[in-house]
Amino acid sequence: MAANGDGNISGIGSSAFMTSYFAQAKLMFQLIGSFGKPTLVNLEPDFWGYVEGKAPSGDPTQLYASVQGQPECASLPNTAAGIAQCLIALRNAYAPNAKLGFPPSFFGETPSQLGNFMVKLGASKADFIVAQTSDRDAGCMEVASPPSECAGRGAGPFYWDMTNKTTPNFTQNLSNFQTVATIEGNLPILYWQTPMGVPSGTPGGTNQHYRDDHVAYMLANTAQYAAANVFAIVFSSGAGSQTTIATDGGQFQKALASYLNTTTPTPTPTPTPTPTPAGTIASGTYQIINRYSGLALEDNNSLIGMSAKPAAVDQRAYKDTDNQRWTVTALSNGHYSIVNVHANQPLDVPANGGVGVKLDVAPANGGSNQIWTITSAGNGYFTISPSYNSGVVLDDYNWSKASGNPIGLWTARGAANQQWMIKAP
Repeated sequence: MAANGDGNISGIGSSAFMTSYFAQAKLMFQLIGSFGKPTLVNLEPDFWGYVEGKAPSGDPTQLYASVQGQPECASLPNTAAGIAQCLIALRNAYAPNAKLGFPPSFFGETPSQLGNFMVKLGASKADFIVAQTSDRDAGCMEVASPPSECAGRGAGPFYWDMTNKTTPNFTQNLSNFQTVATIEGNLPILYWQTPMGVPSGTPGGTNQHYRDDHVAYMLANTAQYAAANVFAIVFSSGAGSQTTIATDGGQFQKALASYLNTTTPTPTPTPTPTPTPAGTIASGTYQIINRYSGLALEDNNSLIGMSAKPAAVDQRAYKDTDNQRWTVTALSNGHYSIVNVHANQPLDVPANGGVGVKLDVAPANGGSNQIWTITSAGNGYFTISPSYNSGVVLDDYNWSKASGNPIGLWTARGAANQQWMIKAP
């Protein structure tokens, strides 16, 4: 996206530019798919911040971009948000082994504003968020005549407070990204391009020996980051003049060894909830209400009669009609059938699909794509997974409160838009 210069996003409106861009993205995902091993992909650092600055009222769904020329994305909107959604679609098609992260850019927004922008973008459908502290050593920006890659970054202060009492500091930065991650559905956090300078009480420094304290603080406080759902921190220099592992006097090697040898336990991640045993939800007729939207799961075929099957499943305000009632029947091994009262046909995953597939109701076939696992999420809510894949759950796409928004499957994250109240009508 930087082909036209840093901050210049004019190319997104060009069919030729975006055709070339998506072709390269597709090739990348095809190569990752051929590689076959788990791969993390950081999607377009800084670009989304420029999109927010250019989009009307900061809304990426209102900024034109040429998207539909890419065959895999023909049904997606021609907007900046469509670019993000197309990248996810290409991953789904060619590299299921890839995990995607969108990097939110703090360009003056509050954490809540930035989180809501990322949700509109569709970034909540990714697998993690990419956080950043600074991509430059603090000392590089403190010298009287900073090199070009460190110039023009404001008046400071640049050196972070390791006691977390004054700004800027580490707890403040972590809290900001935690807020964004929570709004995006509790996505885990990856820190990247974290500077490698060595702490010093003297501002500034020299080429490849500028002062900084990120390594010293972050590797000494891994429990703080793990508790905030940070799963990895990537340290690297952001420019040629920055401190590296070869010029830091052995700091990183010593700090890493201390971390690896520490006896302080890191917090254990919350385990995946155990599926609700058969009988916990008694067989009966229920309405199924999304926790985030407050809308009811429905067979929208009632709008056009009984002849067209299968019928799409969406969400709408509950109106006490049979197309919003579901007969839940406990089977064996904690599994359930979920049959729409109006259609007298089961909730169905077309072709045993995975992430991104939209659900329907269809004639009973006895297959695993019509058998469900219902798992307690606490506080009276549940997640619902197809019996053949516990890693995906029923999902209110794009955190929408819109009537008629489709319901499909997405990677389980424990988010509110993936939790459902199952209650008597």
